[in-house]
Amino acid sequence: MHPNVLHVVEYLYQGGIERFLSEIARMVPDSALQQTFFAYEMSDFSGAAREIKQAGKDVRIYKKESGYDFELVKELSRVIKEKQIEIIHTHDFGPVEYAVALKILHPRLVLVHTQHTLHHFVTNKKYVLFFQAASYFYHNVIAVSEHVKNIISAKCKFMRGTPTVIHNGVDVKRYLRLPDKVNLSAKLNLVSISRISKEKNLEHIVQTCFKLKERNIDFHLHHAGAGTQKEVESLVRLIDKCGLTQNVTLHGHKDDVRDVLKLGDIFISSSLTEGHPIAVLEAMASGKLCLCSQIPAHEKISPRGLIIFKLDDSEHLLETLLAVKAGRYNLEMKRENARKDIDEKYTLAQMINRYLDVYSASKRNYEYNRT
Repeated sequence: MHPNVLHVVEYLYQGGIERFLSEIARMVPDSALQQTFFAYEMSDFSGAAREIKQAGKDVRIYKKESGYDFELVKELSRVIKEKQIEIIHTHDFGPVEYAVALKILHPRLVLVHTQHTLHHFVTNKKYVLFFQAASYFYHNVIAVSEHVKNIISAKCKFMRGTPTVIHNGVDVKRYLRLPDKVNLSAKLNLVSISRISKEKNLEHIVQTCFKLKERNIDFHLHHAGAGTQKEVESLVRLIDKCGLTQNVTLHGHKDDVRDVLKLGDIFISSSLTEGHPIAVLEAMASGKLCLCSQIPAHEKISPRGLIIFKLDDSEHLLETLLAVKAGRYNLEMKRENARKDIDEKYTLAQMINRYLDVYSASKRNYEYNRT
């Protein structure tokens, strides 16, 4: 029999975790893996929750109360019994505290965790202590990159074992290549894809766009991604203040990011922190020229394929864009190298096969727990 997995996550809007779960839902047949998806910080079926549900998967949403929500534990427990769940797969730090409670209530359950990002808990001593204690309830802790693994290992010296690295991957066949030659002399067509949130640092891109406009450089920025009402309104105010309403288009959530990727020649990520960013991988697979902020997650994805800009120099992204426009980079080589790294290291098939191996081992552990 195939493993029966409950994915537990805070949100299913648009972001790296959502893309990860959407692709697993889309690509893995029920004959190989039974999956249920539970997001506990949502009150409506929007974003990836709607997309996964439309794909025929069982998606549950729940709006939890502030603080520790005991009713959420009860609701998750009901789903476990109803669906005969064998494995709980938690994504990022938040769901871990509920999975531990469920393991106590249902001892045969096998817990698997993937840490996609780092900003949620590694700077908080209380959270670090809890994560280390929680690791003893888990069968497997997975990191999406060596960088995430190294940070967890350094911060969580007393956790059980060492995280396993499974890189995020993309379905390269879904992404159309750009033409062999891209004309950047006339207009800079820019694109970014991310949640609208503080750690994505979209203000940096907008402020750089303002500097482009000051220099009378023709450009347009297309952004796909949603955020809280407060964060979106803050970004819109900055765009208005900079006089960029005709130069920046916010597309909001897109079920298929290819619709926005095809509008740009240059992909930009100005993130302050990342785990192993799927949006960058999708841009690489599309043959976009990728300009990414100087953080470890970006630097290690494709040193030969990405162009890195410094965040501590407010002019460096502007200078990099001007250098690209002036032809100071071998753009075709950069794009080709990025695509090669996708094909060699970051395909969706590689990622899914690794996770299926984890689930199969967890299933065996569940069967052992029954005896």
